Amino acid sequence: MFKVILVDDEPSIREGLAELLDWEALGYRIAGSAASGKEALLLNARIRPDLLIVDIRMPGMDGMELIRELKKEDADVRVLVLSGYADFNYARQAIALGVDNYLLKPVDEDELADNLSTIKRALDEREAKREAEKRTEEERLSERLEAMLSKAPERAETWASEMASWRGEGAGFRVVLIEIAADGGESALARRQIYERLKAAYEKTGAGIVFDAGVPIGLLLADSVLRDSARRRLTASLRDWGELAGCRIFAAAGEGAPDAAGIPLSFATAKLRAQRRFFYDGADFIDDETARRLPSPEAGPLDPDLLLRQAERLYLAVCTGGEARVAPIVEEIGDLMLCAGEGEDSLKARFVQLLTRLLEKLSARQPGAGSAPTLLESKLLAIHRACGYQTMLAQISGLLVEAIRLTDDGGGERQIRKMTQLIDAHYKDNLKLEKLAEAFNYNSAYLGKLFKSVTGDSFNTYLDKVRIAKAKQLLQTGLKVYEAAEQVGYPNPDYFHGKFRKYEGLSPGAYRSRFESS
Repeated sequence: MFKVILVDDEPSIREGLAELLDWEALGYRIAGSAASGKEALLLNARIRPDLLIVDIRMPGMDGMELIRELKKEDADVRVLVLSGYADFNYARQAIALGVDNYLLKPVDEDELADNLSTIKRALDEREAKREAEKRTEEERLSERLEAMLSKAPERAETWASEMASWRGEGAGFRVVLIEIAADGGESALARRQIYERLKAAYEKTGAGIVFDAGVPIGLLLADSVLRDSARRRLTASLRDWGELAGCRIFAAAGEGAPDAAGIPLSFATAKLRAQRRFFYDGADFIDDETARRLPSPEAGPLDPDLLLRQAERLYLAVCTGGEARVAPIVEEIGDLMLCAGEGEDSLKARFVQLLTRLLEKLSARQPGAGSAPTLLESKLLAIHRACGYQTMLAQISGLLVEAIRLTDDGGGERQIRKMTQLIDAHYKDNLKLEKLAEAFNYNSAYLGKLFKSVTGDSFNTYLDKVRIAKAKQLLQTGLKVYEAAEQVGYPNPDYFHGKFRKYEGLSPGAYRSRFESS
């Protein structure tokens, strides 16, 4: 049973939660309750619970401060927020602190039970990993390699010789790692059943060696077993055995080894593919062909400048209502992270950070986007919970398309209003009609005519007027002419001088002098 602490300043809430569910049936035990953040910290130090269910607003130390302190003491502790306030800022802060979910009072019984089941699965996985990680990585590697060699070098040599005798010299090998997904205590039972079936199907027939690879089951095979129909038979067998055992089986095959000396490398690639399972949406068996569907990780960290440029493209697509362009850009950003070798957790965190900044920027630029942060509150949590890479990308694209529609007020002049808003916010950037036409999915000549029909000015004239108006404000503060020019998007002071005189009838220096003398 996993231990739970209930934290709420209202006794009726604590008592109600304790009576709401059959906690033991869900795999939990209420180990204590606290009426304040400070009391919860003391209780946490004594009990060391697996999960805390925390209210946000409490006297003294509030829930957010409590969560920070809990994470300092134990980064792995699970926290479920239960709040009476549908506040975006609270939800965002809680997400940033790593809570499992942010639920609103009055809590729905089924929703709470579903969240507890999800957390329990994560806790089960954590316990299994902790058990496997009690030994050092070096010890585990040594034990696994010994297991792959069937605990005795002479047997491995004999087995390899036998394989070569009926397959010919140069026989290859391949390691498959098999993971069992089942609930609670059924996982260990299912694992034993699958382990015995594998031994009967492969080891007892001389077709392979079954070994303990920690959490997964290891299977050392002749490379030919994973080719064509033999590979399909193995996949079908694993699926059938999983159904009989009441569990789901996931397998990852390493690269083929030309001889026994290459077995450790095959094991390492199988392990890496299993760790990156998230990126192979729904695949029960990952082999070379499946692995090639993803971009290969390249040497070096993620290029922040390249990521920033892609994020700006995404922001521009959202600003201009470019629904059709959102998904391709999101996928390109994901591929950038994949090529840099980002893992599931870091990739999700980067996307959440990018989305948070994008929607905040959208809300600040366009007041009509007021519903977007509320939308973000629930969708961010869904991104963290996504079980597959493509599923996550679809959720992100869906969120942004919905944000576009929330900020879309309709009307024939909408696109031009978006353009003028963009100019007003980014006048200092190198804005070009052609670039915006591409972003808005318009022919540049047509967009130029449409812009003038709505605003009365050409695109360049409108941009110049905005820049000159901003420059006048800066010159009134005593800023030097070349500094004002640079700050409004004219890197060449002489060019700025000509533009200023064209629209104001005097030089920028003369205009500035008016305010120096007054």
